[in-house]
Amino acid sequence: MIKQVRAAVASLIVTTLLGCSQAAAPVALASVTPFEEWDREKTYRVLALGDSITWGVGDDLRNAYRRDLKSQLDGVGFKTNFVGSVMSGTLNDPEHEGHPGWTINQIRAEVYSYMATYQPDIVLIHLGTNDIGRNDNISTAHARLNALITQIRNVSTATVFVMQIAGFMNTTLQTATNSYNAKIPYMSNVGSANSVYVVNQSQVRGLMLWNNNHPNTFGYSQMAWNLFSVFRRVYSGNVWPIGIAPANQTAANVCTRNPAGGASICYIYVKENGQWVRKNRT
Repeated sequence: MIKQVRAAVASLIVTTLLGCSQAAAPVALASVTPFEEWDREKTYRVLALGDSITWGVGDDLRNAYRRDLKSQLDGVGFKTNFVGSVMSGTLNDPEHEGHPGWTINQIRAEVYSYMATYQPDIVLIHLGTNDIGRNDNISTAHARLNALITQIRNVSTATVFVMQIAGFMNTTLQTATNSYNAKIPYMSNVGSANSVYVVNQSQVRGLMLWNNNHPNTFGYSQMAWNLFSVFRRVYSGNVWPIGIAPANQTAANVCTRNPAGGASICYIYVKENGQWVRKNRT
């Protein structure tokens, strides 16, 4: 029990300090002992599990968070090979297991096959959006997510990064999302002792959304930064260099769904007195 508490506390520290909100400035953390050993000669096999957010809906190029995350990891010499049966995006490593419309249980039904086929070293999870959108036993969605991690742990020692999910425009669904996200850091599988780390994506909402429940490229860039921040803590003890979070920059290209179809509608937003102000259409 003491070990579980310590592990949960370690995870909460990572989540609290490194999960960037739209209002917060980047946190400069002193170097600490990494949670996981980084083998500089190794190419890490990365399996991204999810739904249409992992696939890239809301990004006209379908890169989702994956391209920016891979670019940031490449920049510090952390070598990766993304794996999976699905391909989307323009990045040179487009494989993943992001299935539009899928729920947690649909991924659970396939995860043993994924793990056996791809033998990942790292698993990324962003799931629960469709469970909430369909009102599918929302109160126990976190238990299904925890059960998915148990399945992974049954067959693998892969390091797991489980994300608190991006938000909704709909206020009722956002309230349900808040409740779901709040439970994730307290799941029994979470903690450094179990190599399961929480990444806070809950503030990817508002201007960072393309439609009701998908990030735009601004939101996906923030998701990648949030992931990289936790990778940085876990594998380098905060030694890797890191740029300014997209949410804390002074300008952003913000795109939303085009009701007529076709390319997204995009505007430049600029920070003025701490608030985002819409400027020219791009």
